[in-house]
Amino acid sequence: MNDRKKFITPSGAIIAIIFFFMPWVKMSCMGERRSASGANLSGVFWIIFGAAVLILLAFIYFNNQKQLKKATPFVVLSAMVSFIIMIWKYVQISNGIKSGFGKITARSLHLSVDFGLIFTIIGFIVSIIGLAYLNDESDTIHEDKKSNIEISKDSFDVENNSGITKKSIEKKVN
Repeated sequence: MNDRKKFITPSGAIIAIIFFFMPWVKMSCMGERRSASGANLSGVFWIIFGAAVLILLAFIYFNNQKQLKKATPFVVLSAMVSFIIMIWKYVQISNGIKSGFGKITARSLHLSVDFGLIFTIIGFIVSIIGLAYLNDESDTIHEDKKSNIEISKDSFDVENNSGITKKSIEKKVN
């Protein structure tokens, strides 16, 4: 495993964290234009921020423990909760929100998606893709030992004519 590939998951989390504070939506009402980040929207959106932070912290903790595979459920659960919140809020706004002024819809506010939301989603997707590269260090060590043994056996076959016996090679390997 390439050591750098294991950092795909936390990189995705960092992308999501950064773009949580960038503009998510643009809106205009009565000639005034505004944008809002994930941080400016309702309190439930802070769960998305917390989910990205949880992915990053889980990676750091399990990487220090040399058990990166154990970070998988945290990454999957955090990303899924974030996607569910984003879809739920999208459907809620699409259907309209009741207020003292009547029903407010995305269309009435001229609401459109901005780059912050898109890159936050991309960050979570990158974190999930990075799961394919999370391996425990014990798996890597096991593969290294296996290849060393195979090399030793090959050298035995080549050097057998020079007086090296199978027993002396087994002693070197063990």
